[in-house]
Amino acid sequence: ISRYVSGDIEYAINYCEELGLVVR
Repeated sequence: ISRYVSGDIEYAINYCEELGLVVR
């Protein structure tokens, strides 16, 4: 389960970065 959640979070972060909403 944690593996699935990690992938989902990573996907969400990448999506937000594409929109410029997240800067790391």
